[in-house]
Amino acid sequence: MKQKQKLFLLIAALGLTVSGCGEKKPEPLSTATAALKINGKPVLVSELQAKSLQHGTADGNLKPVSAQAMESMVSMELMRQAAVQEKLDSNETIQAKMAISMRSILAMAYLEQLLETVKKPTDAEVSAYYTQHPERYSARKQYAVQEIQIQPTPENAPAILVQLGKLNKVDLFEKWLRENNVAHQSTPISVMSDGMPDDVLQKFKNLAVGNHLVLEDKEPMRILFIISEQMQPATLEQVSQQISNTLFEQRRKDRLESTLKQLRDKAKIEYVAPYSAQGLQVGQPN
Repeated sequence: MKQKQKLFLLIAALGLTVSGCGEKKPEPLSTATAALKINGKPVLVSELQAKSLQHGTADGNLKPVSAQAMESMVSMELMRQAAVQEKLDSNETIQAKMAISMRSILAMAYLEQLLETVKKPTDAEVSAYYTQHPERYSARKQYAVQEIQIQPTPENAPAILVQLGKLNKVDLFEKWLRENNVAHQSTPISVMSDGMPDDVLQKFKNLAVGNHLVLEDKEPMRILFIISEQMQPATLEQVSQQISNTLFEQRRKDRLESTLKQLRDKAKIEYVAPYSAQGLQVGQPN
């Protein structure tokens, strides 16, 4: 995951890599054993193995480590010891960054453990989802859309919506925008109904060619004119993997949201002024 990769940015920057080692049988992994000592300070086997275990399977066996990786670890430890000698570990900003890193590592570990228990959908569940959503699959459509993006101001926003109601054609509306010096960007796009968000797709289902949809809750305002539509039906075999991925990711999302809600419900969260649940608005009354 991208977030987890960021946690090992320093190791990556120093060039820690893992290479092959031929047919040699793997050795058991002992996380408490020192792989080397630098000025008497141990660098554990588990530290050297962490990067390879991140990308491989944590099967309890040692992964090959290159000479370049060893050199990088030595360089990193030497700089760490130098930082401690300079008392950088007492710097409040550095301590805050270390705390954030530790918090992120543990949170990501818990997240991975949590999501490992989510089961993939069965073939029957995939088939049922396909049947329940003909607008996405068996009656799938390909839309040619002209998207117009506008950053309205409090002064011109009402006029824009009024003109949209009067000029229900993209060329006439764009002409009005140009004549009234309303900054906008117009882009032709092609989109399939199975790739649309649910809220947009449900609105598209009720629109005929030539009509438009206004997404006012988006920033900037987006206006979608339907130029044409074409049936592009998909069979269950063609989209079964896509549906399986969709259902699986939704289950992972639901599991995370429900777990976070449970944790929040049980937790005692206290904000210390001037901080609040809305954060900190500097220069504004609390």
